[in-house]
Amino acid sequence: MDPTQRTVEIELNGKKVKLLFDLNTLAAFEEKSGKNFLKLLSELQRSFSEATENGKSDILRAISGVSVKDIHTLIWAASHGYGLDDEPTWEYSLSQVGRMLTIDKLMDIFPKLMTGTSESLPEKEKEEDSENPTHPKVQEMLKPVSSQENNQEDGGPSSGLSDEDALASLTES
Repeated sequence: MDPTQRTVEIELNGKKVKLLFDLNTLAAFEEKSGKNFLKLLSELQRSFSEATENGKSDILRAISGVSVKDIHTLIWAASHGYGLDDEPTWEYSLSQVGRMLTIDKLMDIFPKLMTGTSESLPEKEKEEDSENPTHPKVQEMLKPVSSQENNQEDGGPSSGLSDEDALASLTES
């Protein structure tokens, strides 16, 4: 596992389990549930914010705003690690995780689940150009490429080929 990847630790059957929120978690959740992860995240955030109105936290109210099946599937999906081949592996099946979860445990786990999902999102950066909310690195990548101007300004090589000619030269045998 990437040591820079943020995890959230929970306890299942007396064993500490790290929940990891990477793209494999999202894909596993979507595959098992058939639902879009970002929609679930929106539901989680809405439910959690409604349940923490007036500075009081009502975890049972927050949990009731989201499908228990979705929470169960997300906990399972996030409980993966990585094998020596760098492929995701799950120590427990979905039904085994379900057997280890109770409403009491969900009440303890839910705030940690919210922490894990929110920490996995990119931090908002200040936007210099409010009319163009795209992240600066994405803006740089999306700039039109003029092979002679940009490559020579950057000190990079300039082939002088158009995109079509460059593609054609790669596909010729």
